[in-house]
Amino acid sequence: MPKTIHATLVQVYGQGVLLRGPSNSGKSSIALRLIDEAELARATGHLVADDQVIITSHDNHLVGEAPDNLFGQIEIRGVGIINIESRRNAAIDLVVDLVPHHDLERMPDENLNYETIAGIKVRRIHIAERNPDASVIIRTILKTLPQDEKNPMGFA
Repeated sequence: MPKTIHATLVQVYGQGVLLRGPSNSGKSSIALRLIDEAELARATGHLVADDQVIITSHDNHLVGEAPDNLFGQIEIRGVGIINIESRRNAAIDLVVDLVPHHDLERMPDENLNYETIAGIKVRRIHIAERNPDASVIIRTILKTLPQDEKNPMGFA
């Protein structure tokens, strides 16, 4: 059964990154940076959803998409809502929770590195809100995901 959550989803380097956190934690800014950095590296980077993500399971993988009324739009605080090239959906390979700096554990328990969503286990990391290095951390983690944790391509 589909579940709608407050989050942002991008697909970069062929992998889906779900960004969760409170309003003004930097989700949209990190998404734009990841997309821009992927394009600069001559890789693919696309917005899938901003503000709301509809999550479903498909063939034992998580898939996210934007509600129709928000497809192709991203909010930039202080600028407003802009239209940007987007993918219709993407498999979710990594969940990134943006948390207040004081809540970030230096060496988190291994059990915190995964979360089960819609009955599917997915890798999760925590990053401090508004961390200027968030995109570098996310790219590094994406490189280290074991092949069996990466969702198949082909969603669109």
